[in-house]
Amino acid sequence: MSRNAAPMTPTSRRALLRGLLGGAVVALAATSLPHAALAGEGGGGQKSEDPEVLRKIKMSPMLLPGRDRYSYVRLQVMLVVRMSKKLNEEVDTVTNLKPRINGELTESFSVDRLTNTNLGIDDIKALKGRIMDVANEACGGPYVDEVLIMSLLVG
Repeated sequence: MSRNAAPMTPTSRRALLRGLLGGAVVALAATSLPHAALAGEGGGGQKSEDPEVLRKIKMSPMLLPGRDRYSYVRLQVMLVVRMSKKLNEEVDTVTNLKPRINGELTESFSVDRLTNTNLGIDDIKALKGRIMDVANEACGGPYVDEVLIMSLLVG
């Protein structure tokens, strides 16, 4: 730090943090909309016949509150539906309930505050288990067999 630099006051620090968080929200909103269109989400695309491809459902990125006061979590997961004889119906059920799962996860993270900036292996396993529990609760049955974390940014 140079001698001529002005000291950072608490109000300027808050303004800097608000600007940083606002920029992150704008960047998330700007990147999530075209990505959904490019990934073929939202219908209109061709469905694969391969069960391994069919059973993986990509969720849209979620901006969730973190454990600390001004922290947030950007989370993108892929839900893997269990293998069964009614695979197509279960995949359609989970796909149709994606907005509900997203809302339940947002409410759950607001209450539980599961993540902080220091995540270990046990924390990630607990996070995946909680996401699977919330998704199965939102679907009304044990449809989700596994959760794959595609992106986890904590700030």
